[in-house]
Amino acid sequence: AASASSSSSSSENNANNADLLLLPPLVAPAELRASLLASEDLWRTTAHARIRGASGDASAPPRFRLTYMPMRNRAEVPRMLLELSETPYEFECVGFEPWTRAMKPRMASEHRVGCFGKLPVLCDLDPAVADARDGSPLRVGQETAITRHLAARLGLDGGDDVRARATIDSLYAFYFSTMRNNGVTHEGEHYAAGALRDAPAGLRDDAKPTTYRAMRRVNDYSVAERSIATLGHFEEILTRSETGWLGGTAAPSYVDVALFVELLELSEPCHAPDWAERFGLPALGVFHDELRRFPGVAKYLDDASYAGRMPRYERPGYRYVT
Repeated sequence: AASASSSSSSSENNANNADLLLLPPLVAPAELRASLLASEDLWRTTAHARIRGASGDASAPPRFRLTYMPMRNRAEVPRMLLELSETPYEFECVGFEPWTRAMKPRMASEHRVGCFGKLPVLCDLDPAVADARDGSPLRVGQETAITRHLAARLGLDGGDDVRARATIDSLYAFYFSTMRNNGVTHEGEHYAAGALRDAPAGLRDDAKPTTYRAMRRVNDYSVAERSIATLGHFEEILTRSETGWLGGTAAPSYVDVALFVELLELSEPCHAPDWAERFGLPALGVFHDELRRFPGVAKYLDDASYAGRMPRYERPGYRYVT
């Protein structure tokens, strides 16, 4: 494995040396993947290592470091943004054992702004945004803040177009309250890919009302019906879009990436891989296929060429599946 500081940015080099000593080794993605799968489940993971992203220039210093546990969940949208933009970055994987033994107690005692004692955490390694007092890199906590910060830094938030930026932000808030169940879980009362596994093909037509707009916030619809209503709302937006993207931008934005990540999970064999046809969502189907073809995204999703995407797990037990 490479030395802990072999690819640190100049921002970090100006920081306190104590912070650098906490960095784990840089390893090959396949090495990390093998270690995780050997642990069998999330709770027994002991790995603590860094890997490079799939699509950024491997010879360039990383612009960001994203730290999270060995799972997709709250880090997958930020990682997909970095891969879509082919940005050099590091993913710091913290197994459950080193998290509970060392990192959690250390983070719990920190009092710096942006530290909440939880993961994920993003380090922006640009010296221009480093702390003027000690040169330490900007740290951003909270899943949604990380996503928005990356989108702004990578030009995936609508840019100077105020209308586009507001539209994208509004759609992202809608996505987070529905498909991410307000950040509580991916399988919740508002949306769950698992609830659509055995849902009938006519569910979208049979649900009353058939649109998310017509639903009351408090209702007695099933999780499958709520999930279909949410997907149907995105389908309607894409059908009207002149560009094929949710915010009407010429290229994908962060809300497109967020939706795409959920569609990837829905496409898993254990859920509903035929969702576009079964539920009558052709625009979403085209959207999914288009985003998947972007070079950075395609490379990240190709297990044959890159083993750095975190493995899926199944509940209960959080056992890894391949």
